[in-house]
Amino acid sequence: MSYMDYFQNSCRTNTKEDIKVIEGTCSSMCPEAEVILRKKEKLVHVLEVVGDKHKLVKRYARPAADTNLAVAHNLRPFYILKKTVDYLLFEVTKRTDVPILVIYNFVTDRLRAVRQDMIIQELKPNLRIILLEPMIRFHTYFGYLLCEESLNDYSPTLNRNFLLECLKTCLYSYDELDMKITADPLDINILMDNMLICSLENKQQRLDRSLVEAIYVLTNLYDESPMWRLCRLKKSLRNAPAVRLAYRVAIASLHGNYVKVCKLIDKLCPLMFCAVALFLPRIQRAALRVVCAAYGGRAGVPGGALRGWLRLPAARVSRTLQHYGVAGDAGHVRCQRAAFREDAPLLPPSKIEDDHLEQKMNIDYILTYTHLDK
Repeated sequence: MSYMDYFQNSCRTNTKEDIKVIEGTCSSMCPEAEVILRKKEKLVHVLEVVGDKHKLVKRYARPAADTNLAVAHNLRPFYILKKTVDYLLFEVTKRTDVPILVIYNFVTDRLRAVRQDMIIQELKPNLRIILLEPMIRFHTYFGYLLCEESLNDYSPTLNRNFLLECLKTCLYSYDELDMKITADPLDINILMDNMLICSLENKQQRLDRSLVEAIYVLTNLYDESPMWRLCRLKKSLRNAPAVRLAYRVAIASLHGNYVKVCKLIDKLCPLMFCAVALFLPRIQRAALRVVCAAYGGRAGVPGGALRGWLRLPAARVSRTLQHYGVAGDAGHVRCQRAAFREDAPLLPPSKIEDDHLEQKMNIDYILTYTHLDK
């Protein structure tokens, strides 16, 4: 059972009278018992060694039938969880003494442990949002950053599952806040004040709901469910620039207007681009099939035009055409509908060379910008 399923089931089955909320009392990023055990068994991760000291972070514990995870002294309260998330994302991700995959795997495991503590304690929705939004940014960014890694070392499916788990829990928390606005305006004012205070404790973090909603749409580009969610959002949120742009990309994709999708990609902010970039091989394959059908039997298509339509780098045009059985090169493409290989598997996603985006593809900017930043 996922954290989201556990949380929703708990909300449905428990009433205010029978809910017993557990409040964590652990005052460090790792419970003392785990610190002692891991040092004794020599299970300290290389990223937990800082200089000549150890800085341990609680590991994710897989639920088992004979274990009780709801122990107060092993659970970290919100302010410790926030400190842990900030440490992992703003400090550990900048380490240069280990490979990027080691950093990703370590941070991913420790963030799972944060979500586990968060769900067990059933934190308020505003507090969950503060913890989850940086995780959404992390998994979106690293999903693109590691897209060219070997499947033996990195699982894009697992990263996508973690991202969707964070997204759904975060959006559920936003919906819960929206319901509280209707039910008790005074209560929601208190919650939002707390959110503002908690956000300002670390001036680096900036919350942006419209960006989260947009990432959810683009992460599920060929799914209509996020579109139905957009229809239920408040008008002010639907009209936010990031949400409107994500909607246009999704509609163009569902309508098969691949040229428009590729043009709209140029307008995306870095995180939204990271989400869409993983779908580019699928978009390019579908677009190339349409081009072959439309221009088959004619003189063909100039390579430059095709690169622009499909957002294909010149260095990858020949490989892509050959993979799908289309004759041609970077200069000219000879389209033949019958030659297109329908059975060819999708090419893996790859990084896009874009000087404007490269300037912003750093962890500090990714974790702190909002869709209004230029």
